Amino acid sequence: QTALEEVLTWLLSAEDSLQAQRKVSDDVEEVKEQFHT
Repeated sequence: QTALEEVLTWLLSAEDSLQAQRKVSDDVEEVKEQFHT
């Protein structure tokens, strides 16, 4: 039970992190720049 709760907590925080990231650009040079920041 505890392991499941830990996984759910991790998933929620991972989802928050993903939503906080900027959208990946369609411009190749801009994408390269995003990878290096």
